[in-house]
Amino acid sequence: MTDAGAATRDLALVAARTLIADAAARLARLDEARDATTAAYERSFRKHASAPGRALAPGQLPSLLSGYDLVLVGDFATSTEPTRLLARLVSELPRATLAVNFDPDAPAPDLPRGVRTARTGLMRSAARHGTPVRCFERPGSGDLASRDDTAARELAGLAASGGGPLLVLVGELRVCPAGLLARLERSLPRARVAALYLDLEEPWMTALEHGTEPFAAVDLGKDRFCVVSQSPLSKYLGALAWSAGDEPISVSRLEAAFASYAGRIARTFNLPFAPASRPRLFQPGDTRFLLAAADHPLHPLSSADVEFLAGRIRSGESRFLPDQGLAYFGDVAQSHVAEEASHWVRSLLGGPGYCHTTREDAFFGIAVQESAGFAGSRVIAPARQMPTLPPPPSREGKPARDSEELAHLVGYSVGNMLFDAFRRRRPAAALVKDVFTADLVGPGAAKALYFRTLAALKEA
Repeated sequence: MTDAGAATRDLALVAARTLIADAAARLARLDEARDATTAAYERSFRKHASAPGRALAPGQLPSLLSGYDLVLVGDFATSTEPTRLLARLVSELPRATLAVNFDPDAPAPDLPRGVRTARTGLMRSAARHGTPVRCFERPGSGDLASRDDTAARELAGLAASGGGPLLVLVGELRVCPAGLLARLERSLPRARVAALYLDLEEPWMTALEHGTEPFAAVDLGKDRFCVVSQSPLSKYLGALAWSAGDEPISVSRLEAAFASYAGRIARTFNLPFAPASRPRLFQPGDTRFLLAAADHPLHPLSSADVEFLAGRIRSGESRFLPDQGLAYFGDVAQSHVAEEASHWVRSLLGGPGYCHTTREDAFFGIAVQESAGFAGSRVIAPARQMPTLPPPPSREGKPARDSEELAHLVGYSVGNMLFDAFRRRRPAAALVKDVFTADLVGPGAAKALYFRTLAALKEA
């Protein structure tokens, strides 16, 4: 690897670790029920689940798990991946019994739609393969310690009556020595108990560091395994999106959702959208995006551009590079994925660039692009709320601040007004078409379009 390549890799690793740590801290601040017991579980979980591991060959994991009496599968309430993994394991372990921490017959309106769909898929897979299903606890049945005491007794009984491995879906924080693991070892001293985690930080970061594909099963040693199906950042951001009232998009559906949203946005606004190809998508935390941008065979980015890009990614932003055909997602919230799909539509219809001759041209170029992004996102997520806005720039003077953040916000404002006017059937169709199709590369073009659109919307 060249010095430039090593520098880009280091930037990518720093960006990934920074983002993961920030998202984990934000999640912790949302936990109102966090007490001394929870803190002890967290310490035990971090210690027990922190290992880079050794990648397993395809198909090797089910063979290894078949030799255990119990397999504790760490659940993450807003992620579809644990349930989808269990659906696969049920098909690969014909003598298994499934123990779940939810009532299969009860509705779960407090969970994302994707998780509910995945649960239905799991029950169908179990029925199709004749796998017995047991519900060993109901949500909210006491504090962590008392729930684990009860769960250990229930699971010990189920394990003793089964002929194959007992696959147990339980909150990942409880799959640690302070939680269920030690209790089960005391209840079943001769049983073999495995911990199966999903999307841990160390296996993900190890793969990024060595430049290998991170989507694999990993043996962490000491009866611990991990399946990496998404970045830990995507997992955390899904929970944060749901807590903010937005539907998280699972990484397994990201490409399909992106393409579907783009098509819906174009059809809604009656735009002539017929893409010949799709950009290569990178989920949150997959900072190999920087390496792909730096090493692009036709349009490689300079070291300065890569460093700038890394800084924007570290701040949680998405980035779409039309010339390179690369897109990085800073979030998995439905509204955010829809916004990026709208940017894709705009880049194909109006061109990917805007004038950079002056700061003002660049500012309004970004603002127009963001107005298209926000208007399109509301086609998919019509209830999306506007962030707090600063005062708009004046026509005559330069923006009070020429930061990219401010350009995003004033663009969002016009995009929000544009969608509202379109939905009320005001004469906005021509304005929408201009915002999505106008060429912005000429000096002053973006500023003129911005204020022309704003004035027309105020009159509508």
